[in-house]
Amino acid sequence: MFLKINGYDVILPSAEANTFIAEQITKVIQRDVTESEFLRNLDTFIVPL
Repeated sequence: MFLKINGYDVILPSAEANTFIAEQITKVIQRDVTESEFLRNLDTFIVPL
């Protein structure tokens, strides 16, 4: 929702990308990756509307 308000969206082009992001969400919650690493991984899927 925050992204759309600011003119962006998250596009996951494949099942592999969806799985990758799900794994990254789990890792950041468990503190296996830092927030900055998570955001860097997510950044490639954020696109302008």
